[in-house]
Amino acid sequence: MITNNLSYPTDPYAPPITGIFHNQTPRNTSLAGRYTVYIPNNFEHCSQAILILPDNQMTAQGFFESTDGQAWKSTADINGIVIVVAESYQNAGWNLTNAINMRDDEEFLYGVVDTIRQKYSTIPAAFNLDERSLYLVGYNSGGIAAHKMAMHWPQLFGGLISINGSDVPSSVISAFGNTFSYPFIAGQNSDGRETIGLNNKDIPLPVWMISTTSIPNNVAVKNYWVAADNAIEDEPNEYAQTTYINGATRIWLTTGATIPTPTVLFENFLNEALRYTNTPGGKLEWRVKTENVSGKGFIYTEATIDGKLRRWYTYVPSTYNDANEYPLIVAMHGGSNSAEAFIGDSRWHEAAEEYGLLVVFPQAYPCPLPSFGWIPVPVWNQYIVSPSSPPDDVAFIREVITRTSQNYNVNAKKIFATGHSNGAGMTWRLGLDAPELFAAIAPAGWTISAIPGESPVPSLTSPLPVWLFMGRYDQVGADEFKNGNSNDMCLKYWANRNGFDYTKLTTEYDQSGNYYSRVWTNGTDNIPLFKFTSVTECPHIYVPYECELLWEQFFSKITLETNGKRYFDGQEIVNGNN
Repeated sequence: MITNNLSYPTDPYAPPITGIFHNQTPRNTSLAGRYTVYIPNNFEHCSQAILILPDNQMTAQGFFESTDGQAWKSTADINGIVIVVAESYQNAGWNLTNAINMRDDEEFLYGVVDTIRQKYSTIPAAFNLDERSLYLVGYNSGGIAAHKMAMHWPQLFGGLISINGSDVPSSVISAFGNTFSYPFIAGQNSDGRETIGLNNKDIPLPVWMISTTSIPNNVAVKNYWVAADNAIEDEPNEYAQTTYINGATRIWLTTGATIPTPTVLFENFLNEALRYTNTPGGKLEWRVKTENVSGKGFIYTEATIDGKLRRWYTYVPSTYNDANEYPLIVAMHGGSNSAEAFIGDSRWHEAAEEYGLLVVFPQAYPCPLPSFGWIPVPVWNQYIVSPSSPPDDVAFIREVITRTSQNYNVNAKKIFATGHSNGAGMTWRLGLDAPELFAAIAPAGWTISAIPGESPVPSLTSPLPVWLFMGRYDQVGADEFKNGNSNDMCLKYWANRNGFDYTKLTTEYDQSGNYYSRVWTNGTDNIPLFKFTSVTECPHIYVPYECELLWEQFFSKITLETNGKRYFDGQEIVNGNN
């Protein structure tokens, strides 16, 4: 059964589109080919998907209806994940040797991946994929095709499993492995490709190679992935006789009469690691387990606020004691993402453990975005991108802070807001509409210049310090200042609001050399009122190291007193316009 509800569903966090969709074709490619998508009813926004490549000449629909396909459907139903099955080209099968007279399978499969990453309501099987959690599985000749695809586009996947198919020709291994990668998940965006110079063979990937036939797992392919992962041999486990490991990156080799069930393949291997795009090629990390022990760790909350079901996580450090006051960080995810995804992206919970902080990760409410043409996705109601019939997210964050302060001993002088992309937009909005709540704010990946219709620009009696991060490869010119561009307009707006001369700045690098900052003060002291940091070799992402920088150099030094004045290392922050 297919359901399609592109307005607000009864359960706002349920997928707006569910069911089985056969004979799908990728967008933005002229290459012929079909695929099937299965979206279960319990799929939630920003969740996992598995791309499956069946044997030669088996249709996507035929595989889905087979015993293996139905077992994967059951796994999808149990775990709330999407299954995508892409088929080889008609009678020709998979192009396993890169023959020029056959379909370019890697281009076709990239077209499939690119399509399922989109959220356009015009796509029949649109869903909100967590791009950190896309995995690849291949059977027989489809297993060889899966290895080829992973060697060509390793940064797209969080893991690979091949079943009775790994014999990639040595010429293909060499050609794909020695090609410069597209370093970020934008894929065909070539920004930084030549400058960064990262070969595909140097991008690690968790790989499980399974053989139940007389054809063993290919040694050259195993060696390729062991080298890419820089992994060392480890102990056998319940499922694999030979294993290699390097952190979240693993190689498992299995030879035997039985193929583990899809549920085992997913829950015991694929689901363990995610690929985050905060470094060239993507960084593989263990999935963060949002658990708690005796009230310490991640506390999950659902509550009806202003008539809408809202969600958030609160991270309580293991050292928490009611007798002490704790700073509070409000950390907001980007558009179409989730609180859980941003936990993994930002790693603010790790900073909370190190520095003794409380952190709340609020979840945006799923809304239609007509201006983007998207299905309903989690999106913050901030000034640049406003969804249809949006909730009052400023009121929501106020309520989250109030409830957190009731449940925990929050230091009201040290409450801070930060977020990425659309969450950066929400950070800006909180700084504009609720500055009395926050000692400082730190958006990443998004600038904002004004409140719509606001004139003249009001100045703050006590300036609100801002630290903005922007990746060098976020978009073309993302970290540049030119007259009239968004960075320039943002700077000039906050120069009036915070009281500083935007023509006078200092510059600095962090110890790693990867963070170049322009700093503006009020002209009478060295207190940063507006700080813009360019992050080298960084795309549109929030980098965990930024938590350390923010706390040690910025948030930890700032307080908002009960009289409305802010202080930096005990010195009052003064507006230069006054």
